[in-house]
Amino acid sequence: MSSVMSRAIKCSQSSWGNNPLLVALSHDNIDRAKNLIRVNPELSSRRISAHGYTTMHLICEVADGPTVKELIGEVQPDFLCSLRDLERGTLLHFAAEKGKEVVLRALLTRCPNSIQELNLRAETPLHVALQNGQIGCFFVLVKQLQNLHFHWMDLLNRQDYKGNTVFHIAILRKQVKVVKVLLSYKRRNGDRVVNVNSINNSGLTAKDLFCQNISDRNDRDICDMLHQARAKNGDDDEEPPSCEGQVPSDCLQSVLGRIKEKMMQENMDLMKKSLLLAVFIFLANAAHDGLLNLSNIYPLEHHVETLNIRVKDIIRSPNLLPDVFYVIVANSIAFFGSMSVILVNTCSMASKWSLCYRALPLLVAGAMLVSYGLAAKKMMPKFLIIVGPHKVPSFLVACLFDLQLFCFTVAAWLIGKQIFRLLSAT
Repeated sequence: MSSVMSRAIKCSQSSWGNNPLLVALSHDNIDRAKNLIRVNPELSSRRISAHGYTTMHLICEVADGPTVKELIGEVQPDFLCSLRDLERGTLLHFAAEKGKEVVLRALLTRCPNSIQELNLRAETPLHVALQNGQIGCFFVLVKQLQNLHFHWMDLLNRQDYKGNTVFHIAILRKQVKVVKVLLSYKRRNGDRVVNVNSINNSGLTAKDLFCQNISDRNDRDICDMLHQARAKNGDDDEEPPSCEGQVPSDCLQSVLGRIKEKMMQENMDLMKKSLLLAVFIFLANAAHDGLLNLSNIYPLEHHVETLNIRVKDIIRSPNLLPDVFYVIVANSIAFFGSMSVILVNTCSMASKWSLCYRALPLLVAGAMLVSYGLAAKKMMPKFLIIVGPHKVPSFLVACLFDLQLFCFTVAAWLIGKQIFRLLSAT
């Protein structure tokens, strides 16, 4: 028994209580450990860490290859496959993460179908191996896949919770050897097993991920392989031109040109958004200042007296309402509309910021809206609209006017947009 394993076992015993199986292993008594597993397999499933790892996880991590093989051989396959951590990962996921190739072979011998199992992130052991840079483990798993009877080819195109396949991960982590092997697998009809143009949840293909992460010489080899595989970007509708006969540097130059074009487009979009934001900030500020200075045109003493007006009288003669009421309604539409545009643009630009910074625009906008509402209530002429037995105050009437105008404007814009689309299609 190695000193590393002895220390690991003693540490787990001190933290998670006494386990006869670990005691036997700490004394290098493999025969007793095998007998304990045979008689009481539950000993191998006891939790020994906050991550939900079991005794068998610890054995797989620190024990030598022959010991692991002997102990795994004593556990029933169904029970062995059922051992999972808190992220629902199997022992196969664990071994792939830790780079334990001998353990992988032993586990695959006992429960080969567990290679299809997913953890909470919808990852197969293949995903986990590449995510952790365990290329040797990945090839062990792929070799085992080819010996199984189910459709192993489909498993190579399985997507995780982000929509990434193993090909996405290999490209993103620039694992040239893995990319080369994956592209070499062919179906009986000659098509590639790996879908090189699979799109993840962000709308990106493997080529998109490569284009975002060019930095070293390995990129030339990957670029050449992607072009030979006729890989496309996520927004490409047409089949990409063949790069046959081009050297890797030529392919790299074409990709760099594509990146430059995308960056220019992104910069233009950002400039347009910033310009739009500046215009509406100016409009919101002008509306806010206009309300605060409204008393210079319509002195407060001229509209503090409360009036009672019936709805039918307003319909017959809208000029019964004071002019300042209509001014405040129009000003409110300008202010609230501008603030809506500002919030939408700011939130989209701040989507990658921390929660604190994302909450800051909402806090500032909320303070502006409250101050504007209080000022508008103070400036609003006092009158009551009589609706049956009820009397509606002027401030609430102004809010209803604003809501109607806002809904009408949005409806008109949507209808106009639909008409424009129909005209463009014809």
